[in-house]
Amino acid sequence: MKKFRKLIVKPIWSLVGTITFIFALFVLIFFCVKYDSIDHLVGTLIIFLLFWGLFFLVFFIYGIIVWLSYLKAKDVLKSIPGFSSQRFEREVTRSPELKNMLICSDALCFYNSFYMIRTIPLNEVVWAYPEQSQNLVGLKLCTRDGESYSVPVMIKRKKGTKDMAERYILRLLARKNKGIMIGYSEIQEKMFQKNLSQFLQELPQMEVVDSVTLEQDYIQNNYYIQDFH
Repeated sequence: MKKFRKLIVKPIWSLVGTITFIFALFVLIFFCVKYDSIDHLVGTLIIFLLFWGLFFLVFFIYGIIVWLSYLKAKDVLKSIPGFSSQRFEREVTRSPELKNMLICSDALCFYNSFYMIRTIPLNEVVWAYPEQSQNLVGLKLCTRDGESYSVPVMIKRKKGTKDMAERYILRLLARKNKGIMIGYSEIQEKMFQKNLSQFLQELPQMEVVDSVTLEQDYIQNNYYIQDFH
């Protein structure tokens, strides 16, 4: 899955860029120091190497954590009933281009502000609504197991707006899971948090459309274009 592998390239390059910047900053500070003696020079060099080693270790561990999140997200994607890597590639190519997300009829695959990769199967989502806070503009997706996910929506430059992307995702969810709740309600939020079984009972009988049918529906009705404008 080439498209899915590319999702991890962005966080990795971000980590490399950060490490390079920190290294360059320390080199600049190191050579800007005025030395009164050779002991001062050696002492500063040792401190520089210690700090550089510490930063490298932290970012190395962080990189491993990001990579493990990618492997876990990939396993979740492949475990979705009826998942097809060929269909995934086709749909991702046709869907709107977002910085941090791949969209298909099976799942949303995205990374958050800490570059942790996640996969959310669409057939598990029972409630979705736009979410806006001080640190996030995106969607809140709630699943039938009681989990909720804050999904940031990051638009590529000159590739549309966040409103367009959010609308596209919500319509995809509504077509995938007929009967899903779309839109925020304070009453429903309290019920979802405190009484999940009652929340699920009050939903209309949900009908999950299989991904093969949904893909054909999107092609025949040109939803890939229409829903993003």
